Amino acid sequence: MSHLKLQLMGVFELLSPAGLCLKIPSRKARVLLAYLASRVDFSASRLDVAHLLWEHHEEQQALTNLRQLLAVLNGLISSESPEWLIKQNSFLALNPDIWRIDTNQIERRQIDTEQELESTLELFKGKFLEGLSFHESELSEWLDQFRRQYENHQIELCGRLLKLLIDANKFQLACQHAEALVRLDPIDELNHQRLMSIYAELGQRHRILRQYQQCCQALEHHQMGEPQEQTTCLFRSLYYDTQVKPVFGEVKSIVLPTDASTETKKAIPAIAVLPFRELLARPEAITLGSALTGEIVNELRRFHGFKVISALSSMSLQGRNCDLKTAAGLLGAGYLVGGSIQQSDMRVQINVELADAETGELIWADRYLRRIEELFAFQSELARAIAGAIEPEAVGHAYLMSTRKPPDSMSAWEMVLRGDHHLFKQIGTRWNSDHAQKFYNKAIELDPDYAPSYTGLAYSLCLELKERIAADAKQVEKQMLEMAEHAVCLDSSNPWCLVVLARAQQQMREYDAAVLNYRKAVELCPSSSKAHFGLSFGLSATAQYDEAIAAADKAIELSPRDPMSWSYHIVKSLSYIYSGR
Repeated sequence: MSHLKLQLMGVFELLSPAGLCLKIPSRKARVLLAYLASRVDFSASRLDVAHLLWEHHEEQQALTNLRQLLAVLNGLISSESPEWLIKQNSFLALNPDIWRIDTNQIERRQIDTEQELESTLELFKGKFLEGLSFHESELSEWLDQFRRQYENHQIELCGRLLKLLIDANKFQLACQHAEALVRLDPIDELNHQRLMSIYAELGQRHRILRQYQQCCQALEHHQMGEPQEQTTCLFRSLYYDTQVKPVFGEVKSIVLPTDASTETKKAIPAIAVLPFRELLARPEAITLGSALTGEIVNELRRFHGFKVISALSSMSLQGRNCDLKTAAGLLGAGYLVGGSIQQSDMRVQINVELADAETGELIWADRYLRRIEELFAFQSELARAIAGAIEPEAVGHAYLMSTRKPPDSMSAWEMVLRGDHHLFKQIGTRWNSDHAQKFYNKAIELDPDYAPSYTGLAYSLCLELKERIAADAKQVEKQMLEMAEHAVCLDSSNPWCLVVLARAQQQMREYDAAVLNYRKAVELCPSSSKAHFGLSFGLSATAQYDEAIAAADKAIELSPRDPMSWSYHIVKSLSYIYSGR
Protein backbone atom coordinates (compact mmCIF):
# COMPACT_ATOMS: atom_id res chain seq x y z
CA MET A 1 0.00 0.00 0.00
CA SER A 2 1.20 3.51 -0.80
CA HIS A 3 1.62 5.87 2.10
CA LEU A 4 1.44 9.55 2.93
CA LYS A 5 4.71 10.61 4.61
CA LEU A 6 4.52 13.28 7.30
CA GLN A 7 7.63 15.01 8.70
CA LEU A 8 7.06 16.83 11.99
CA MET A 9 10.69 17.06 13.18
CA GLY A 10 12.11 20.18 11.61
CA VAL A 11 10.16 22.05 8.96
CA PHE A 12 6.70 20.52 8.37
CA GLU A 13 6.57 18.43 5.20
CA LEU A 14 3.84 16.22 3.71
CA LEU A 15 4.66 13.93 0.78
CA SER A 16 2.16 12.13 -1.43
CA PRO A 17 2.53 8.38 -2.17
CA ALA A 18 4.24 9.45 -5.42
CA GLY A 19 6.73 11.54 -3.47
CA LEU A 20 5.25 14.93 -4.40
CA CYS A 21 5.25 17.67 -1.77
CA LEU A 22 1.69 18.61 -0.75
CA LYS A 23 1.66 22.23 0.37
CA ILE A 24 -0.39 22.87 3.50
CA PRO A 25 -0.34 26.68 3.77
CA SER A 26 -2.48 27.00 6.91
CA ARG A 27 -0.55 26.85 10.18
CA LYS A 28 -3.53 25.43 12.05
CA ALA A 29 -4.01 22.75 9.41
CA ARG A 30 -0.43 21.64 10.03
CA VAL A 31 -1.01 21.61 13.77
CA LEU A 32 -4.22 19.60 13.31
CA LEU A 33 -2.31 16.87 11.46
CA ALA A 34 0.51 17.00 14.03
CA TYR A 35 -1.93 16.81 16.95
CA LEU A 36 -3.70 13.75 15.55
CA ALA A 37 -0.33 12.15 14.66
CA SER A 38 0.94 12.68 18.22
CA ARG A 39 -1.98 10.79 19.79
CA VAL A 40 -1.37 7.15 20.72
CA ASP A 41 -4.14 5.88 18.43
CA PHE A 42 -3.99 8.83 15.97
CA SER A 43 -7.46 9.95 17.18
CA ALA A 44 -9.00 12.80 19.16
CA SER A 45 -12.45 14.21 19.87
CA ARG A 46 -13.64 17.01 17.63
CA LEU A 47 -14.35 19.14 20.69
CA ASP A 48 -10.81 18.75 22.07
CA VAL A 49 -9.29 19.67 18.72
CA ALA A 50 -11.60 22.64 18.25
CA HIS A 51 -10.89 23.94 21.75
CA LEU A 52 -7.10 23.57 21.26
CA LEU A 53 -7.05 25.43 17.95
CA TRP A 54 -9.63 28.13 18.80
CA GLU A 55 -9.60 28.47 22.58
CA HIS A 56 -11.00 32.02 22.53
CA HIS A 57 -14.05 31.11 20.40
CA GLU A 58 -17.44 29.85 21.46
CA GLU A 59 -17.85 26.08 21.17
CA GLN A 60 -20.12 26.14 18.10
CA GLN A 61 -17.91 28.65 16.29
CA ALA A 62 -14.81 26.59 17.05
CA LEU A 63 -16.49 23.43 15.69
CA THR A 64 -17.56 25.33 12.57
CA ASN A 65 -13.96 26.49 12.06
CA LEU A 66 -12.81 22.89 12.44
CA ARG A 67 -15.24 21.65 9.78
CA GLN A 68 -14.02 24.31 7.37
CA LEU A 69 -10.39 23.42 8.08
CA LEU A 70 -11.09 19.72 7.48
CA ALA A 71 -12.77 20.59 4.17
CA VAL A 72 -9.64 22.46 3.07
CA LEU A 73 -7.38 19.57 4.08
CA ASN A 74 -9.63 17.06 2.36
CA GLY A 75 -9.40 19.07 -0.86
CA LEU A 76 -5.60 18.99 -0.70
CA ILE A 77 -5.10 15.34 0.36
CA SER A 78 -8.06 13.24 -0.80
CA SER A 79 -7.02 13.21 -4.45
CA GLU A 80 -3.81 11.45 -3.37
CA SER A 81 -5.24 9.25 -0.58
CA PRO A 82 -9.04 9.33 -0.28
CA GLU A 83 -9.05 7.32 2.97
CA TRP A 84 -6.54 9.52 4.82
CA LEU A 85 -9.02 10.45 7.60
CA ILE A 86 -11.42 8.31 9.66
CA LYS A 87 -14.51 10.08 11.00
CA GLN A 88 -16.58 8.40 13.72
CA ASN A 89 -19.33 10.39 15.39
CA SER A 90 -17.55 12.98 17.48
CA PHE A 91 -14.03 11.64 16.85
CA LEU A 92 -11.40 12.16 14.18
CA ALA A 93 -8.48 9.85 13.44
CA LEU A 94 -5.69 9.53 10.89
CA ASN A 95 -5.88 6.20 9.09
CA PRO A 96 -2.87 4.26 10.49
CA ASP A 97 -2.67 2.13 7.33
CA ILE A 98 -2.16 5.23 5.17
CA TRP A 99 0.28 7.35 7.20
CA ARG A 100 4.01 7.03 7.84
CA ILE A 101 5.06 9.65 10.43
CA ASP A 102 8.62 10.39 11.57
CA THR A 103 7.72 10.90 15.25
CA ASN A 104 5.93 7.55 15.28
CA GLN A 105 9.06 5.86 13.93
CA ILE A 106 11.17 7.54 16.61
CA GLU A 107 8.93 6.37 19.44
CA ARG A 108 8.15 2.81 18.35
CA ARG A 109 11.32 1.46 16.77
CA GLN A 110 13.76 -0.81 18.60
CA ILE A 111 16.88 1.23 19.39
CA ASP A 112 19.83 -0.66 20.84
CA THR A 113 22.74 -0.84 18.41
CA GLU A 114 25.00 1.89 17.08
CA GLN A 115 23.39 1.65 13.62
CA GLU A 116 19.84 1.85 15.04
CA LEU A 117 20.75 4.90 17.13
CA GLU A 118 22.38 6.65 14.17
CA SER A 119 19.42 6.01 11.84
CA THR A 120 16.96 7.23 14.51
CA LEU A 121 18.93 10.41 15.18
CA GLU A 122 18.84 11.15 11.45
CA LEU A 123 15.06 11.60 11.82
CA PHE A 124 15.66 14.62 14.10
CA LYS A 125 15.92 17.23 11.37
CA GLY A 126 15.17 20.10 13.75
CA LYS A 127 12.72 21.03 16.47
CA PHE A 128 9.18 19.65 16.52
CA LEU A 129 7.19 21.77 14.01
CA GLU A 130 10.12 24.15 13.70
CA GLY A 131 9.22 27.73 12.86
CA LEU A 132 5.59 27.54 14.01
CA SER A 133 4.39 29.77 16.85
CA PHE A 134 0.97 30.79 18.14
CA HIS A 135 -0.58 33.39 20.45
CA GLU A 136 -3.11 30.94 21.94
CA SER A 137 -1.80 29.86 25.35
CA GLU A 138 -2.99 26.21 25.29
CA LEU A 139 -1.73 25.66 21.75
CA SER A 140 1.65 27.22 22.60
CA GLU A 141 1.87 25.13 25.78
CA TRP A 142 1.10 21.94 23.82
CA LEU A 143 3.73 22.85 21.22
CA ASP A 144 6.36 23.65 23.88
CA GLN A 145 5.61 20.40 25.71
CA PHE A 146 6.23 18.28 22.63
CA ARG A 147 9.33 20.24 21.67
CA ARG A 148 10.81 19.63 25.12
CA GLN A 149 9.78 15.98 24.99
CA TYR A 150 11.48 15.29 21.65
CA GLU A 151 14.52 17.40 22.51
CA ASN A 152 15.01 15.40 25.72
CA HIS A 153 14.56 12.19 23.74
CA GLN A 154 17.16 13.32 21.21
CA ILE A 155 19.60 14.21 24.01
CA GLU A 156 19.07 10.78 25.61
CA LEU A 157 19.63 8.93 22.30
CA CYS A 158 22.66 11.05 21.46
CA GLY A 159 24.17 10.32 24.88
CA ARG A 160 23.64 6.57 24.43
CA LEU A 161 25.24 6.63 20.98
CA LEU A 162 28.16 8.69 22.30
CA LYS A 163 28.86 6.11 25.01
CA LEU A 164 28.89 3.29 22.44
CA LEU A 165 31.26 5.21 20.15
CA ILE A 166 33.64 6.06 23.00
CA ASP A 167 33.66 2.45 24.21
CA ALA A 168 34.55 1.43 20.64
CA ASN A 169 37.34 4.08 20.48
CA LYS A 170 35.61 5.75 17.50
CA PHE A 171 36.62 9.22 18.67
CA GLN A 172 36.34 11.00 15.32
CA LEU A 173 32.68 9.99 15.00
CA ALA A 174 32.11 10.52 18.72
CA CYS A 175 33.36 14.08 18.30
CA GLN A 176 30.52 14.92 15.87
CA HIS A 177 27.83 13.61 18.22
CA ALA A 178 29.43 15.23 21.29
CA GLU A 179 29.38 18.59 19.47
CA ALA A 180 25.70 18.01 18.60
CA LEU A 181 25.00 17.21 22.25
CA VAL A 182 26.59 20.49 23.37
CA ARG A 183 24.43 22.40 20.88
CA LEU A 184 21.31 20.66 22.22
CA ASP A 185 22.14 21.20 25.89
CA PRO A 186 24.83 23.92 26.23
CA ILE A 187 24.50 24.31 30.01
CA ASP A 188 25.13 20.66 30.90
CA GLU A 189 28.79 20.79 31.89
CA LEU A 190 29.17 17.02 31.49
CA ASN A 191 28.67 17.50 27.74
CA HIS A 192 31.51 20.04 27.63
CA GLN A 193 33.70 17.76 29.75
CA ARG A 194 33.13 14.84 27.39
CA LEU A 195 33.91 16.96 24.35
CA MET A 196 37.12 18.36 25.86
CA SER A 197 38.19 14.79 26.68
CA ILE A 198 37.49 13.64 23.12
CA TYR A 199 39.55 16.55 21.75
CA ALA A 200 42.38 15.40 24.04
CA GLU A 201 42.11 11.87 22.64
CA LEU A 202 42.33 13.31 19.12
CA GLY A 203 45.30 15.51 20.08
CA GLN A 204 43.40 18.72 19.23
CA ARG A 205 44.61 20.87 22.12
CA HIS A 206 43.52 24.20 20.63
CA ARG A 207 39.91 22.93 20.60
CA ILE A 208 40.08 22.12 24.32
CA LEU A 209 40.62 25.80 25.09
CA ARG A 210 37.85 26.88 22.71
CA GLN A 211 35.41 24.41 24.25
CA TYR A 212 36.16 25.55 27.78
CA GLN A 213 35.57 29.15 26.71
CA GLN A 214 32.27 28.18 25.08
CA CYS A 215 31.26 26.44 28.30
CA CYS A 216 32.03 29.61 30.29
CA GLN A 217 30.12 31.78 27.81
CA ALA A 218 27.08 29.47 27.83
CA LEU A 219 26.93 29.48 31.63
CA GLU A 220 27.38 33.25 31.70
CA HIS A 221 24.63 33.73 29.10
CA HIS A 222 22.22 31.67 31.22
CA GLN A 223 23.36 33.53 34.38
CA MET A 224 24.68 30.33 35.96
CA GLY A 225 28.02 31.71 37.10
CA GLU A 226 31.42 30.03 36.82
CA PRO A 227 31.93 26.41 35.66
CA GLN A 228 32.08 23.70 38.30
CA GLU A 229 35.48 23.02 39.84
CA GLN A 230 35.55 19.61 38.13
CA THR A 231 35.18 21.29 34.70
CA THR A 232 37.92 23.83 35.42
CA CYS A 233 40.31 21.20 36.82
CA LEU A 234 39.69 18.94 33.84
CA PHE A 235 40.38 21.81 31.43
CA ARG A 236 43.64 22.70 33.18
CA SER A 237 44.73 19.04 33.16
CA LEU A 238 43.92 18.53 29.48
CA TYR A 239 45.23 21.85 28.22
CA TYR A 240 48.37 22.41 30.27
CA ASP A 241 49.57 18.96 31.30
CA THR A 242 50.64 15.84 29.41
CA GLN A 243 48.78 13.54 31.82
CA VAL A 244 45.19 13.51 30.57
CA LYS A 245 42.25 12.04 32.49
CA PRO A 246 39.12 11.81 30.32
CA VAL A 247 35.73 11.97 32.05
CA PHE A 248 33.90 9.39 29.94
CA GLY A 249 33.66 5.70 30.59
CA GLU A 250 36.34 4.12 32.73
CA VAL A 251 38.81 6.73 33.97
CA LYS A 252 42.17 5.98 32.45
CA SER A 253 45.48 7.78 32.13
CA ILE A 254 46.72 8.57 28.66
CA VAL A 255 50.22 9.90 28.13
CA LEU A 256 50.19 11.98 25.00
CA PRO A 257 53.52 12.49 23.25
CA THR A 258 55.09 15.87 23.76
CA ASP A 259 54.62 17.70 20.48
CA ALA A 260 55.21 21.19 19.13
CA SER A 261 51.73 22.27 20.17
CA THR A 262 52.42 21.24 23.78
CA GLU A 263 55.69 23.16 23.80
CA THR A 264 53.92 26.24 22.43
CA LYS A 265 51.29 26.06 25.16
CA LYS A 266 53.98 25.72 27.83
CA ALA A 267 55.72 28.84 26.54
CA ILE A 268 52.60 31.02 26.69
CA PRO A 269 52.47 32.73 30.09
CA ALA A 270 49.25 32.87 32.08
CA ILE A 271 47.51 35.94 33.47
CA ALA A 272 45.71 35.74 36.81
CA VAL A 273 43.34 38.42 38.11
CA LEU A 274 43.62 38.60 41.88
CA PRO A 275 40.61 39.54 44.03
CA PHE A 276 40.27 43.31 44.24
CA ARG A 277 40.64 44.86 47.69
CA GLU A 278 37.31 46.45 48.65
CA LEU A 279 37.27 49.65 50.71
CA LEU A 280 33.60 50.50 50.30
CA ALA A 281 31.06 51.92 52.72
CA ARG A 282 27.91 50.55 51.09
CA PRO A 283 27.09 47.00 52.27
CA GLU A 284 25.55 45.97 48.93
CA ALA A 285 28.93 46.60 47.27
CA ILE A 286 30.66 43.90 49.28
CA THR A 287 30.73 41.45 46.36
CA LEU A 288 31.79 44.00 43.74
CA GLY A 289 35.46 42.99 43.85
CA SER A 290 34.62 39.32 43.25
CA ALA A 291 32.23 40.18 40.44
CA LEU A 292 34.74 42.51 38.78
CA THR A 293 37.45 39.84 39.02
CA GLY A 294 35.20 37.37 37.22
CA GLU A 295 34.21 39.89 34.55
CA ILE A 296 37.83 40.82 33.76
CA VAL A 297 38.79 37.12 33.55
CA ASN A 298 35.98 36.49 31.06
CA GLU A 299 37.01 39.47 28.92
CA LEU A 300 40.72 38.55 28.92
CA ARG A 301 39.79 35.02 27.87
CA ARG A 302 38.37 36.33 24.62
CA PHE A 303 41.75 37.57 23.34
CA HIS A 304 43.41 34.13 23.04
CA GLY A 305 46.85 35.75 23.34
CA PHE A 306 47.50 34.42 26.85
CA LYS A 307 46.34 31.65 29.11
CA VAL A 308 43.91 33.08 31.65
CA ILE A 309 43.58 31.54 35.11
CA SER A 310 39.95 30.94 36.10
CA ALA A 311 38.30 33.34 38.53
CA LEU A 312 37.47 30.33 40.70
CA SER A 313 41.19 29.64 41.19
CA SER A 314 42.00 33.31 41.80
CA MET A 315 39.22 33.73 44.37
CA SER A 316 40.74 30.87 46.39
CA LEU A 317 43.42 33.37 47.46
CA GLN A 318 40.90 35.87 48.83
CA GLY A 319 41.77 36.80 52.39
CA ARG A 320 45.24 35.21 52.21
CA ASN A 321 48.25 37.45 52.72
CA CYS A 322 50.44 36.33 49.79
CA ASP A 323 53.25 38.19 48.07
CA LEU A 324 53.29 38.28 44.25
CA LYS A 325 55.69 35.37 43.80
CA THR A 326 53.72 33.13 46.16
CA ALA A 327 50.39 34.01 44.53
CA ALA A 328 51.85 33.47 41.07
CA GLY A 329 53.31 30.12 42.10
CA LEU A 330 50.01 28.93 43.57
CA LEU A 331 48.11 29.95 40.42
CA GLY A 332 50.74 29.09 37.82
CA ALA A 333 50.72 32.65 36.45
CA GLY A 334 53.40 34.77 34.78
CA TYR A 335 51.40 38.02 35.03
CA LEU A 336 49.20 39.24 37.85
CA VAL A 337 46.39 41.80 37.67
CA GLY A 338 45.27 43.31 40.95
CA GLY A 339 43.97 46.47 42.48
CA SER A 340 41.60 48.10 44.88
CA ILE A 341 38.14 49.66 44.94
CA GLN A 342 37.74 52.81 47.03
CA GLN A 343 34.71 54.97 47.73
CA SER A 344 34.80 58.74 48.05
CA ASP A 345 31.40 60.40 48.58
CA MET A 346 29.24 59.23 45.70
CA ARG A 347 32.10 58.14 43.45
CA VAL A 348 34.12 54.95 43.28
CA GLN A 349 37.75 54.76 42.21
CA ILE A 350 39.05 51.47 40.81
CA ASN A 351 42.84 51.21 40.81
CA VAL A 352 44.26 48.49 38.54
CA GLU A 353 47.83 47.22 38.12
CA LEU A 354 49.54 44.71 35.84
CA ALA A 355 52.76 43.22 37.20
CA ASP A 356 55.40 40.73 36.12
CA ALA A 357 54.92 37.95 38.66
CA GLU A 358 58.56 36.83 38.62
CA THR A 359 60.28 40.19 39.03
CA GLY A 360 57.48 42.20 40.64
CA GLU A 361 57.99 44.87 37.97
CA LEU A 362 54.98 47.16 37.50
CA ILE A 363 54.14 47.00 33.78
CA TRP A 364 51.01 49.15 33.70
CA ALA A 365 48.67 50.93 36.09
CA ASP A 366 45.58 53.07 35.71
CA ARG A 367 42.55 54.22 37.62
CA TYR A 368 38.89 54.39 36.67
CA LEU A 369 36.34 56.73 38.27
CA ARG A 370 32.63 55.93 38.26
CA ARG A 371 29.57 57.20 40.07
CA ILE A 372 28.56 54.55 42.57
CA GLU A 373 25.00 54.25 41.23
CA GLU A 374 26.42 53.55 37.76
CA LEU A 375 28.99 51.02 38.85
CA PHE A 376 26.82 47.92 38.94
CA ALA A 377 24.94 48.80 35.76
CA PHE A 378 28.18 49.34 33.80
CA GLN A 379 30.31 46.69 35.47
CA SER A 380 30.74 44.69 32.23
CA GLU A 381 31.77 47.78 30.28
CA LEU A 382 34.32 48.64 32.96
CA ALA A 383 35.76 45.12 32.80
CA ARG A 384 36.04 45.41 29.01
CA ALA A 385 37.88 48.70 29.31
CA ILE A 386 40.34 47.21 31.83
CA ALA A 387 40.90 44.04 29.77
CA GLY A 388 41.32 46.09 26.59
CA ALA A 389 44.07 48.13 28.26
CA ILE A 390 45.82 45.14 29.84
CA GLU A 391 46.19 42.96 26.73
CA PRO A 392 48.52 45.15 24.60
CA GLU A 393 50.61 46.03 27.69
CA ALA A 394 51.12 42.35 28.49
CA VAL A 395 51.92 41.54 24.86
CA GLY A 396 54.45 44.38 24.72
CA HIS A 397 56.17 43.20 27.89
CA ALA A 398 56.19 39.58 26.65
CA TYR A 399 57.92 40.74 23.46
CA LEU A 400 60.64 42.49 25.48
CA MET A 401 61.17 39.31 27.50
CA SER A 402 61.45 37.27 24.29
CA THR A 403 64.24 39.53 22.99
CA ARG A 404 66.43 38.30 25.84
CA LYS A 405 66.31 34.74 24.50
CA PRO A 406 68.36 33.39 21.59
CA PRO A 407 66.15 32.62 18.55
CA ASP A 408 67.02 28.90 18.65
CA SER A 409 65.38 28.53 22.07
CA MET A 410 62.13 30.34 21.25
CA SER A 411 58.71 28.70 20.90
CA ALA A 412 56.22 29.35 18.10
CA TRP A 413 54.39 31.80 20.38
CA GLU A 414 57.57 33.82 20.94
CA MET A 415 58.39 33.68 17.22
CA VAL A 416 55.00 35.25 16.49
CA LEU A 417 55.71 38.01 19.01
CA ARG A 418 58.96 38.79 17.17
CA GLY A 419 57.18 38.68 13.82
CA ASP A 420 54.46 41.05 15.05
CA HIS A 421 57.09 43.51 16.23
CA HIS A 422 58.65 43.68 12.76
CA LEU A 423 55.27 43.66 11.02
CA PHE A 424 53.99 46.76 12.78
CA LYS A 425 57.25 48.69 12.37
CA GLN A 426 57.23 50.93 9.30
CA ILE A 427 60.44 51.78 7.47
CA GLY A 428 59.69 54.75 5.22
CA THR A 429 56.75 53.67 3.10
CA ARG A 430 57.69 49.96 3.08
CA TRP A 431 56.72 47.36 5.65
CA ASN A 432 59.44 45.33 7.21
CA SER A 433 57.79 42.17 5.92
CA ASP A 434 60.88 40.07 5.18
CA HIS A 435 61.94 39.93 8.83
CA ALA A 436 58.36 39.36 10.00
CA GLN A 437 57.78 36.51 7.56
CA LYS A 438 61.01 34.84 8.60
CA PHE A 439 59.71 34.57 12.16
CA TYR A 440 56.17 33.53 11.12
CA ASN A 441 57.51 30.77 8.85
CA LYS A 442 59.77 29.55 11.65
CA ALA A 443 56.74 29.51 13.99
CA ILE A 444 54.78 27.40 11.49
CA GLU A 445 57.73 25.03 11.21
CA LEU A 446 57.86 24.70 15.02
CA ASP A 447 54.09 24.26 15.47
CA PRO A 448 51.94 23.69 12.35
CA ASP A 449 48.72 23.91 14.41
CA TYR A 450 49.32 27.34 15.97
CA ALA A 451 46.81 29.70 14.30
CA PRO A 452 48.51 33.08 15.04
CA SER A 453 51.52 32.03 12.92
CA TYR A 454 49.32 31.84 9.82
CA THR A 455 47.48 35.01 10.83
CA GLY A 456 50.73 36.96 11.04
CA LEU A 457 51.93 35.63 7.71
CA ALA A 458 48.60 36.48 6.04
CA TYR A 459 48.66 40.01 7.43
CA SER A 460 52.24 40.60 6.29
CA LEU A 461 51.30 39.47 2.75
CA CYS A 462 48.26 41.74 2.86
CA LEU A 463 50.49 44.71 3.72
CA GLU A 464 52.86 43.78 0.89
CA LEU A 465 49.93 44.09 -1.50
CA LYS A 466 48.79 47.35 0.08
CA GLU A 467 52.27 48.88 -0.16
CA ARG A 468 52.68 47.42 -3.68
CA ILE A 469 55.96 45.72 -2.90
CA ALA A 470 54.77 42.18 -3.73
CA ALA A 471 56.83 40.63 -6.52
CA ASP A 472 53.91 38.53 -7.83
CA ALA A 473 50.61 40.10 -6.74
CA LYS A 474 48.39 37.22 -7.92
CA GLN A 475 50.47 34.59 -6.13
CA VAL A 476 50.62 36.71 -2.97
CA GLU A 477 46.83 37.22 -3.03
CA LYS A 478 46.29 33.46 -3.26
CA GLN A 479 48.72 32.71 -0.44
CA MET A 480 47.31 35.52 1.73
CA LEU A 481 43.76 34.14 1.55
CA GLU A 482 44.93 30.56 2.11
CA MET A 483 46.88 31.54 5.23
CA ALA A 484 44.01 33.68 6.64
CA GLU A 485 41.38 31.01 6.01
CA HIS A 486 43.58 28.28 7.48
CA ALA A 487 44.10 30.33 10.66
CA VAL A 488 40.33 30.66 11.10
CA CYS A 489 39.91 26.92 10.53
CA LEU A 490 42.45 26.24 13.28
CA ASP A 491 40.85 28.67 15.76
CA SER A 492 37.55 30.19 14.66
CA SER A 493 36.93 31.73 18.09
CA ASN A 494 40.12 33.84 17.95
CA PRO A 495 39.03 37.43 17.11
CA TRP A 496 42.41 38.39 15.63
CA CYS A 497 42.18 35.50 13.13
CA LEU A 498 38.82 36.88 11.96
CA VAL A 499 40.18 40.45 11.77
CA VAL A 500 43.03 39.34 9.51
CA LEU A 501 40.71 37.26 7.32
CA ALA A 502 38.47 40.31 6.98
CA ARG A 503 41.50 42.49 6.16
CA ALA A 504 42.53 40.03 3.44
CA GLN A 505 38.98 40.03 2.04
CA GLN A 506 38.97 43.83 2.07
CA GLN A 507 42.25 43.85 0.16
CA MET A 508 40.49 41.66 -2.45
CA ARG A 509 37.57 44.15 -2.51
CA GLU A 510 35.19 41.63 -0.94
CA TYR A 511 33.79 44.37 1.29
CA ASP A 512 30.55 42.76 2.49
CA ALA A 513 32.33 39.58 3.62
CA ALA A 514 35.05 41.68 5.27
CA VAL A 515 32.61 43.80 7.31
CA LEU A 516 30.73 40.67 8.37
CA ASN A 517 33.94 39.09 9.73
CA TYR A 518 34.99 42.35 11.42
CA ARG A 519 31.62 42.37 13.20
CA LYS A 520 32.09 38.73 14.24
CA ALA A 521 35.48 39.63 15.73
CA VAL A 522 33.95 42.49 17.75
CA GLU A 523 31.19 40.18 18.94
CA LEU A 524 33.76 37.57 20.02
CA CYS A 525 35.92 40.10 21.86
CA PRO A 526 34.29 43.49 22.59
CA SER A 527 37.43 44.42 24.58
CA SER A 528 39.74 44.21 21.56
CA SER A 529 40.79 47.60 20.21
CA LYS A 530 42.14 45.86 17.08
CA ALA A 531 38.73 44.29 16.38
CA HIS A 532 37.01 47.68 16.65
CA PHE A 533 39.75 49.26 14.52
CA GLY A 534 39.28 46.57 11.85
CA LEU A 535 35.55 47.27 11.84
CA SER A 536 36.24 51.00 11.52
CA PHE A 537 38.56 50.36 8.57
CA GLY A 538 36.00 48.13 6.83
CA LEU A 539 33.10 50.53 7.42
CA SER A 540 35.14 53.45 6.13
CA ALA A 541 35.87 51.51 2.93
CA THR A 542 32.12 50.97 2.44
CA ALA A 543 31.24 54.66 3.03
CA GLN A 544 29.57 54.00 6.42
CA TYR A 545 31.48 56.90 7.90
CA ASP A 546 29.48 57.69 11.05
CA GLU A 547 29.70 54.10 12.28
CA ALA A 548 33.36 53.95 11.21
CA ILE A 549 34.17 57.00 13.36
CA ALA A 550 32.30 55.50 16.32
CA ALA A 551 34.24 52.22 15.96
CA ALA A 552 37.55 54.11 15.78
CA ASP A 553 36.60 56.05 18.90
CA LYS A 554 35.89 52.78 20.69
CA ALA A 555 39.29 51.39 19.64
CA ILE A 556 41.05 54.52 20.93
CA GLU A 557 39.05 54.46 24.17
CA LEU A 558 39.86 50.79 24.82
CA SER A 559 43.58 51.03 24.16
CA PRO A 560 44.98 54.56 23.80
CA ARG A 561 48.57 53.30 24.32
CA ASP A 562 48.39 50.41 21.85
CA PRO A 563 51.47 50.52 19.56
CA MET A 564 49.08 50.48 16.60
CA SER A 565 46.85 53.29 17.92
CA TRP A 566 48.35 55.78 15.42
CA SER A 567 46.47 53.85 12.71
CA TYR A 568 43.20 54.22 14.65
CA HIS A 569 43.53 58.00 14.42
CA ILE A 570 44.42 57.88 10.72
CA VAL A 571 41.35 55.85 9.78
CA LYS A 572 39.17 58.12 11.88
CA SER A 573 40.65 61.18 10.17
CA LEU A 574 40.15 59.66 6.71
CA SER A 575 36.52 58.91 7.57
CA TYR A 576 36.03 62.59 8.36
CA ILE A 577 37.72 63.59 5.09
CA TYR A 578 35.78 61.16 2.88
CA SER A 579 32.47 62.21 4.47
CA GLY A 580 33.25 65.86 3.67
CA ARG A 581 33.63 66.84 7.32
